[in-house]
Amino acid sequence: MIQWQKFCDQHLITSEGVYEFVEEEGDRRAANVRERKRMCSINVAFIELRNYIPTFPFEKRLSKIDTLNLAIAYINMLEDVLR
Repeated sequence: MIQWQKFCDQHLITSEGVYEFVEEEGDRRAANVRERKRMCSINVAFIELRNYIPTFPFEKRLSKIDTLNLAIAYINMLEDVLR
């Protein structure tokens, strides 16, 4: 996770690709940078979570809501197996 934090401090992940941050000045711009870093860390968490959810190779990339729903179902299934 540490490597991703460093990545989020320096890059922005969008649907179009990955971009490097450009330092901005001013309170509003600083808030925008913080928000972009926050969203980057959330997106990275979803990327990592998708790696743990079993899917078929031919399936498209899961949306965030699908990822959360499948993660919940998978955790519940694993709990049932342990009982």
